[in-house]
Amino acid sequence: MSAVEERAGQRDVDAVARRVLETLGRPLHERATVAALETDGIRDVDARRIAPGCADVFELGELVHARCLELHEQHRVVATLRQPRPAQPAGWRRLGRRYGRGLAYSLPMVV
Repeated sequence: MSAVEERAGQRDVDAVARRVLETLGRPLHERATVAALETDGIRDVDARRIAPGCADVFELGELVHARCLELHEQHRVVATLRQPRPAQPAGWRRLGRRYGRGLAYSLPMVV
C-alpha cells in the first residue's frame, strides 16, 4: 500500500475539504476542487475509500466542493464574530489622520 493510499484511508470528506481550503483557499469551481484533489494524489480508488459510493474523483470533487463552501462560510462567520472592532481615534485625531493620508497619497502626483 502506497503512502497516498494510507493517507486516503484515514481521511474523510471533511479532512479532504480542509486540505483543499489550505491549498486553494475558497475554490471557485468544482473542477478546481477536482484538480486540487488530483494534485494531492487522490485517485479513483482513493475516492471510493474516502467517500463510499463515489465512483471517481469527480463525484468526490462535488462532495468536497460543497463541503469547502460550507467550511469557508463557517470560518468567515466565526472570524467576524471573534474580531473586536478597533477603537476609533476621537474627532480631531481621526480628521488629522485622514487628512495626512490624503496628502501622502497626492504627494507623488504633485512632485
